[in-house]
Amino acid sequence: MSAQKSQPWLPETRPPALEAAEVHVWRTSLDRAEDELLHLRGYLCPSELARSDRFIRPELRSRFTVARGTLRLLLAGYLGVQPEDIEFEVDDHGKPYIAGAASPLFNISHSADHALFAFARDLDVGIDLEATRRRSASWPIAERFFAPEELASLRELDPDEFEAGFFRVWTRKEAYLKGVGSGITRPLDSFAVSVDDLKPALLHDHLSPLARESWRLVALKPGRGLVGTLAVRAERFEVRQYDAG
Repeated sequence: MSAQKSQPWLPETRPPALEAAEVHVWRTSLDRAEDELLHLRGYLCPSELARSDRFIRPELRSRFTVARGTLRLLLAGYLGVQPEDIEFEVDDHGKPYIAGAASPLFNISHSADHALFAFARDLDVGIDLEATRRRSASWPIAERFFAPEELASLRELDPDEFEAGFFRVWTRKEAYLKGVGSGITRPLDSFAVSVDDLKPALLHDHLSPLARESWRLVALKPGRGLVGTLAVRAERFEVRQYDAG
């Protein structure tokens, strides 16, 4: 399968075997019944519980809990351990990894009431999700953060296509930064991605000239009103998509 294609979202309750040169992408709703919320909360470590409890709004508190609990549950399935036994560490750029385990590599993104998770055995991955109803697409934001090539491509779109193009660029840039591990330390206009709906790609990175050859971007369609992008450091790989409910 080409790296630019994706499969349907398959309903699964447990992670299947994660093979080399595969990337598993999971989607989930963050709005859960109270009993399931309490069950997932039981997986969290003290620092995660403290972070959850700092949210003033109940829906933000519960969505954080579901996102972190689901991450632990999925990782536990891949590792064959208990969710509460997983310990996380962060690298120098703040990118999390599993303490004492080289694999799987993972990344997570959530927006509004949905989340996406990416897992790979030995491939660097980044993922981003945006709920278009939650964030406004605007030219002032684009002109502040986007590269000249991206702005030029957006201006070629019909006005009614601007919002879709804006979110394609935004999620592609965020997924790439998360995959690289640079986070917000990198200027968003120091690299450029494509705007084309059918050809997601990294066009160039001024700070890493060889990145274009090693990184691939995949457009994800998690659901109505949601835009997602997966970034993978590999020339060829298989994407398998799963729905955790």
